[in-house]
Amino acid sequence: MKFVAALLVISLGILVLAEADPGEERCPGVCTREYRPVCAEWRRGIIRPIVSRCTFSTKCVLNNHRCRTNQNWVIVDERRKCRRETPDCDELRKST
Repeated sequence: MKFVAALLVISLGILVLAEADPGEERCPGVCTREYRPVCAEWRRGIIRPIVSRCTFSTKCVLNNHRCRTNQNWVIVDERRKCRRETPDCDELRKST
């Protein structure tokens, strides 16, 4: 009986590990609450690209956003917020 219970526990552990999302583990989880804004840009499309330019509170927050959304944001200014953001920024930042 103990053998069956141990086998069941091991099997469940393997199943849980197999079902875990590997993408979640590679993304950093927590950023500090400091405010060191960075301006970043995301271009999508080829012929007529759509460009979004948004401010992220820190580089860590931007990197988390990149990782979780798989969007290729490029830093435009690493020391300050964007002078002019595109209207879609609030929605894009919520998508993480």
